Order: sequence, then C-alpha cells, then structure tokens
Amino acid sequence: PMITLTKGDKKLLSKLKEIHGASVVPEQDILVTFQFTRGIMNSLYLIIWLVLWVVSIVAFWKVFEKAGHAGWLSIIPFVNVFVLFEIAGFNGWMFLLMFIPIVNLILAIVLSLKIAEAFGRSAVFGIFGLFIFSFIGYLILGFGEDTYKGGAKPTPVAA
Repeated sequence: PMITLTKGDKKLLSKLKEIHGASVVPEQDILVTFQFTRGIMNSLYLIIWLVLWVVSIVAFWKVFEKAGHAGWLSIIPFVNVFVLFEIAGFNGWMFLLMFIPIVNLILAIVLSLKIAEAFGRSAVFGIFGLFIFSFIGYLILGFGEDTYKGGAKPTPVAA
C-alpha cells in the first residue's frame, strides 16, 4: 500500500537524504518508522489523559462526599458542575452561565474562590490551587484535612 507524505514528512525525508545520501535511507522504511512513532506517541498521550481523568474524578468524588453530596455525581457531565456551584453556595443552575464566553472565565475564578472559602481555604489557594492548578488543588481538598464549612447562601433577588 502506498503511504502518503505530509509536508513535514517530505521536509524531514529530504533532510535525511541530504545527510545520508539517497541510497542509504529507503523512503518506505522511513515512513513506516514515522507512522509507528506517531502511533506510540498518540497511545502515550491517551494513557496520560486517561490517568489524569481518573485521578480528577477521584478528587472530585472525595470533595463531593466531604460537602455532603453523592460522590458518583462527579462522573456525570454537567451534573458535576451543577454540584460544584451548589458546594460554592450558588444556585446550581448558574452553571448555564459557563456557556457564555468571557463570562465563563470570570465565573470559573469566582467559583474557585467560593469553593476555597467553603472549605476554609484562602483566596490564594482558590486562584492557584483550584483555578490554575485545579488537578492538584482538588486532590488537596479531597484527601486533605479540610472540612466543608458550607458555601455562602445565594442572596434572594427582590421581585
């Protein structure tokens, strides 16, 4: 079967031919090596992504349980964000605002600050631990000695 070359492959192949000479490196062998290497790298990225995903679910599971919610809710997309808003003391349906560009960034920062506050942590932990390095921050909240003190209650809107 014929293997197609991308522009990057063609450039690399021509450089190799310049260095080693045309007869030293057969094109088909190089292409098979490129594809094999790409396959290995893609598999490695997938494995790393899956490990991080599972560890994140475990961290959120523990945080949810500390806050008095069922841990398995951390597995369900959208529901887990709804629960995070409730843990922070917001109306859970505010998670719909996360679909609005720019608003979602600001709301993610505020959510991180409120969750940190709900667990008795500082604003610095909220920004660095839960917003910037959330993978580590939620592990610290879930497996650390922090206890859930309750989020701020949402302020009722006057009609």
